[in-house]
Amino acid sequence: MRIVYTEQSLESLEESINFLLMVQKVPLEKVVAIRKHLLNRVDSLITDPHSGQYEE
Repeated sequence: MRIVYTEQSLESLEESINFLLMVQKVPLEKVVAIRKHLLNRVDSLITDPHSGQYEE
């Protein structure tokens, strides 16, 4: 399995990161850690594709 990041998904991630930084005033180090954690969770779908959310 491979992960495909769409332009929309990357833009949404960027918007979320900017919101945390600019509006919520979360420290940069924490935002970087959050971003890394999110991307690592997505990458974990490569080895365990059934761990994601199921749509009905």
